[in-house]
Amino acid sequence: MGTPSTWKCPGCGASVALPADCRGGDERLDDARLDKLARALCGCWVVDLPEDDLTALLGAIMTGDETQPGRKRAVSGGRF
Repeated sequence: MGTPSTWKCPGCGASVALPADCRGGDERLDDARLDKLARALCGCWVVDLPEDDLTALLGAIMTGDETQPGRKRAVSGGRF
C-alpha cells in the first residue's frame, strides 16, 4: 500500500495535497508522520503560535534567515 496523495490536516480538517517526492520510495510514512506533514503544509499551526514566535517566524521568512542567536526555532519546536 502506497502513501496517499492527500491527507486530512489534524489541526483544522482541511484536505492537504502531499508533495510527490514524499509518496515515492520504499519507505511508507506512518500516520503520525503524515499528520505532522499535513499540519506543516496546511499552515493552520501558525494560528497557535505565541506572538513572539510568530514575529520570529515572519522575520525569518522576510529576511530568509532562519537562525537567530539566542532564540529557539519556532518551527522545529514540535508545534506541528
